[in-house]
Amino acid sequence: MWRGQVDMWRRIDREIDVQLAGAGLSRAEFELLGPLSEGPEEGIRPKELGGIVGWDTSRVAHLLRRMEKRGLIERYDCDGDGRGTVVRVTVVGRQLMKDAAAGHLTLVRRLFVDQLTDHEVEVLTRISRRIRHEIDPTKPR
Repeated sequence: MWRGQVDMWRRIDREIDVQLAGAGLSRAEFELLGPLSEGPEEGIRPKELGGIVGWDTSRVAHLLRRMEKRGLIERYDCDGDGRGTVVRVTVVGRQLMKDAAAGHLTLVRRLFVDQLTDHEVEVLTRISRRIRHEIDPTKPR
């Protein structure tokens, strides 16, 4: 069962990487653009963004530098805190995210969701929440 799960996710991850690359994004860029696109217009602090995606500060900072060079995000000084910055998605980043997200949802549905019955979705959802809670008890079951 465990090996089957690992193999399944490895294969799904590979398909997702190919799909996102075809849309002009890496998986890491996609993961950061998601909360930025859905977040407040004024932007999100990099540390908060790292908390949302579960990454350490240095990884977030490195990727944000690359994304800024590509024109996907902009950094601004944080109002009221001269030391801090906020990050916002640009028009270019928002469009790439929109284009990539449509294909991503179609792929995830085809490879995963459509393969399950409604009952299996319920069971898998409960299992996933229980395991996530075991890893991080601050997350609800």
